[in-house]
Amino acid sequence: MPSRPHNGPVSEKAKDFKGSIKRLLKELSDFKILIIISLILAALGSILSILSPNQLSNLTDEISKGLIVNTKNLEILSNEISSSLNEETLKEKMPAILNIEINSEKINLINSSIDISDADKIAFNQFISSYNENSNIMSLPSSILNKLLSNSSYNGVDITVNDKLEFLNIISNYNENSIFPTNILKALLKEITIDGTLINVEDQINLLNIMITMDKNSDSSDLYQKLDEAPESVQKVIEPIMDIEAVKKLLYS
Repeated sequence: MPSRPHNGPVSEKAKDFKGSIKRLLKELSDFKILIIISLILAALGSILSILSPNQLSNLTDEISKGLIVNTKNLEILSNEISSSLNEETLKEKMPAILNIEINSEKINLINSSIDISDADKIAFNQFISSYNENSNIMSLPSSILNKLLSNSSYNGVDITVNDKLEFLNIISNYNENSIFPTNILKALLKEITIDGTLINVEDQINLLNIMITMDKNSDSSDLYQKLDEAPESVQKVIEPIMDIEAVKKLLYS
């Protein structure tokens, strides 16, 4: 069989490899310093290519932390407000807030009132017959409650009959968008101090009125927008804090 023709010249192995290397190094001797610098730079480049992604990741994480609200203080604030409005607290303070006095004079007034239906009077008398401190006052008809309730004060806050009726109605039909009357909130909430910043009752009420407008479909951008509307004292304790020293340390390390 005839041999197949080659498409190009045939490469040959060096007959004297060591000698060829020596001659190459001799030819490159004038560029020795540049070659050494190139090797050093190549080594440094390899090291930096390994370290840089981690350093950049740490820097990004540190900056990101400075762009997020102070969730720790926000949680403290939420817990403090919730503790003043939870079921146990309401149950404890409700009798004093409602300030209902059931005495013979009021019983006679209700039973003789022409503004109250016979059915409501029967319901009232059944309630009175088994009345104790655990009786559910919200089970009474509104016509009866209007006679039993009166304007009063609690913790230095004046609470009207309408405030009390609205308060009882909200408790009876509570949902996530419910918020108590302002005077009731003033009586229940207390001042909160976080990181040396005082958040008074008025600011807490304003915050509640802002946050109650959010729904289950709200996202983080909605939360940030609402918090931008929060009172100054609230913003002060939850605003993002950039750790500049940590950022500088990562940049120059």
